[in-house]
Amino acid sequence: MKAPTVKRSSTKPVALRIVAWPSTPLGPLWAEVDAKGAVLALQWGRPPKNATVVSVPSLQKSIDAYFKKGASLDKVKIRLEGTPFQQKIWQAVRSIPPGTVMSYGELAHEHHTGPRAVARVLASTVIPLIIPCHRVVAAGGKLGGYGHMGLEHKKWLLQHEGAL
Repeated sequence: MKAPTVKRSSTKPVALRIVAWPSTPLGPLWAEVDAKGAVLALQWGRPPKNATVVSVPSLQKSIDAYFKKGASLDKVKIRLEGTPFQQKIWQAVRSIPPGTVMSYGELAHEHHTGPRAVARVLASTVIPLIIPCHRVVAAGGKLGGYGHMGLEHKKWLLQHEGAL
């Protein structure tokens, strides 16, 4: 899978600062963070070799707690650029508690839009897991899509949280 592209408000090159988890139940995971520790992107797989590994204890503790006991990640600091509509959908998805699912249609109805518009926003998410798009399912409880790592990852995450 291609590494995420994160929009930057500046054209200056930015050193890639990451926090890495070499081993999770779903394989290696890494997060790009800014100087204040806010997550800019999260990616499954091995981190880029040119990245600087940094320590963000609150983030590390939160991710570890998620994998150990399904703890919520809704307090993890993020910095994600997007349209007001994208921001609204991402915030709504962050409020879905672990162990709970919501359909694309339900989310769309709450925000006066269509399910496909919600799906497009979630497909553009560069911070999966922290923005728990795996908790959004298709009509009738079908898993729907999960472009970040496929349906097996989505299924595992939902089982881990007790939603399946």
